[in-house]
Amino acid sequence: MKINHEETYAGALAVVVATQAAASGLWDGSNDLLRLVIGALPDTQTRDRLIALIEIDKETPLLEIARRFGCSGYVAESVPLALCGASRIRSLGFKTLLIELIACGGDTDTNASMAGQVAGALIGRGRLPEDLIARTPDRGLVEAVASAFGESLNFYE
Repeated sequence: MKINHEETYAGALAVVVATQAAASGLWDGSNDLLRLVIGALPDTQTRDRLIALIEIDKETPLLEIARRFGCSGYVAESVPLALCGASRIRSLGFKTLLIELIACGGDTDTNASMAGQVAGALIGRGRLPEDLIARTPDRGLVEAVASAFGESLNFYE
């Protein structure tokens, strides 16, 4: 069975665009990640939610954003929250970013995973917390796959 859902595609595209912007230097952590992503998305609820988040004060805690806009696994809630979180990597740091997203509740592993991917692409492997890396199951395999993936996309050239 083939399932097409524009919202799901928009959410996936948003994460890819954000990750690529981070890895390529288009997003450097000081410019507006959400605006960069919005420009690449079709007219969907995910895009609308990202537009709404641009209007939120940058000091609004992620927990408050999650309460107002949701934090479930529904793509129009999870992707905007994750990208909003990732956009705060410079002020929060990687570990605090994940802790704050997890504290929001909802689909915590999905939200933290997406934000971690985007934020990690920005700061690079060398700036990830070693204590978190040491606890990664199958760490060698994960690092080998990540390295091969990064090389295939020319992110590190």
